[in-house]
Amino acid sequence: MLACYALDDNDTSTTDANSIVDIYACSREGLPAMCQRHGNLRDAAGNSLDNSWLAALGENENDANASTATESTATESTATESAATESAATESAWAERAQSASLLALKILDAPVEQECSKKADTKEAYSKEAYLCLLSSIDDLWLWASLPSRLLATTSQQTIQQVKQIVKHKVEQKSEQKIFRLVEPLDEAKRARAILAWGLASYVFEKFQKTRTKTQPLRLLIDASNNAECEAAEQAEIICEGRSLINTPANILTPAAFEQLVQKIANDSNGHLNAIRGEELQAQNYPLIYAVGKSAREPPRLLDLRWQTPTGSNTPNGKKAKSLTIVGKGVCFDSGGLNMKNASAMLLMKKDMGGAASAICLAQLLRARRSPINLRLLLPIVENAVSRDAMRPMDIYDSRKGDSVEIGHTDAEGRLLLADALWEASAPDTYQKAQTQNLLPELAPDLIPDLVPDLVIDFATLTGAARVATGPMIPNLFTNNDKLAALATLHAQAQQDPMWHIPLVQEYRNVLDSRCADILSASTWQYAGAITAALFLQNFVAKGVPWIHLDMMGWNDKARPGRPEGGEIQAVRAMTALVEQWCQQ
Repeated sequence: MLACYALDDNDTSTTDANSIVDIYACSREGLPAMCQRHGNLRDAAGNSLDNSWLAALGENENDANASTATESTATESTATESAATESAATESAWAERAQSASLLALKILDAPVEQECSKKADTKEAYSKEAYLCLLSSIDDLWLWASLPSRLLATTSQQTIQQVKQIVKHKVEQKSEQKIFRLVEPLDEAKRARAILAWGLASYVFEKFQKTRTKTQPLRLLIDASNNAECEAAEQAEIICEGRSLINTPANILTPAAFEQLVQKIANDSNGHLNAIRGEELQAQNYPLIYAVGKSAREPPRLLDLRWQTPTGSNTPNGKKAKSLTIVGKGVCFDSGGLNMKNASAMLLMKKDMGGAASAICLAQLLRARRSPINLRLLLPIVENAVSRDAMRPMDIYDSRKGDSVEIGHTDAEGRLLLADALWEASAPDTYQKAQTQNLLPELAPDLIPDLVPDLVIDFATLTGAARVATGPMIPNLFTNNDKLAALATLHAQAQQDPMWHIPLVQEYRNVLDSRCADILSASTWQYAGAITAALFLQNFVAKGVPWIHLDMMGWNDKARPGRPEGGEIQAVRAMTALVEQWCQQ
């Protein structure tokens, strides 16, 4: 369920004033000024929220469940005594304490009532008697905002919880009985958008296949449907959550054919053009490595080529010619490892091995939603790496689309083979022109190919375990052949709180991919720098002079964190959206 709930002046739905819960949010430093504006703010015990209340909070700021100034003062000595034993606390206890110190959600009463509400639809602007004061150590921290819904859910009245349960039980659409939260304390547009994005990400649940369990009712946040920034933030959260659901969907449901249907629907809904190359046609149209990986599965492999022309025409708003971006995503619907089969623990999460394709789709949809003036192309090699008599073998040799011969070093290093053919197609237009000349590819409308040479290529892949060892599951490894792109990526990763880590393409390691029998070896037995050598293999299939970014990611949250529930995750996409928009304006 979408966690953001939009109302505007044209909305005729009835919303009970008592169902709206106001959130007053500010930093601790900003509390005195807020209390000065709202002199009648009181906590649930009737204590005035003023400077003296903040002083009473004092050393006990880490107590997220405090409800009155009196309780805060009483527990101050206890907090001091427990400080001596903190050195022996477990990691989870430290995390909980740090989180509590960063955010305090306090239920308050007697929030001011908007006197002008009668000028608009009766109850839309009315404030309820139930409200919360949320003090954040950093009001601009995305993941701190993301921890807010769970805090509010924990402090929501039992009566409200019972009402929601009754609604679910009887399957009655009674929106007036469900609490709808809204931010009423003035925040600048950027901070409000960040809070809305965090709320949406934190409210995600994956319950599609739960038949008997009661569905979770996420806390909903009211947004202004007339505010573009708020709507964009809600849409961004929705796109990312849809990508998470793709990764979470089991492989018996999200097969290569089902994946193609999904992409076809995206094309139909967004006025795009999809060209799908399947099975033995991959051989005929010179994608031998994609075919080699997927030929052993029950469903044939395929390459999905989706194109859009810039929605604003051939020029950007400043009159410059629109640039071209090609996004490539590794789409292995399930990875058994092939003949070099994975063990049980390594195979357990392998439905997520299409996380690169899911991320590529999300980036394309975010750019489309923001109407970025870019000629956009999405290339998704979609396969299942299965075991059968047709499976590729270690030390087999295959040609590539580029023409280089590739010796198979390990059948569980299949993702780089898919990307090799796709990256050469993305970055080397001469092969595309040659194929068209020989009538190997269907004719496309000329306006769908405004520029054969892309200005930027980005690929996403759940590629190596070495990347997880280097930076853990939360931080994708970034490789690029362009120093300016590396600097931009670092800048936007920090600004968007969408982390990644730049790792160099160490050319001295390239010789470990030398093959005695072919032009290049797909995977080396060298036990070091696995993420780097995989990226060096891919670089061999990127045409010279084409700017390129490679993101090696986990695509999965190993445990729940604020805004990042355990399960499938879309990583680096928000940062890449900001990077692409800046890059294409240069």
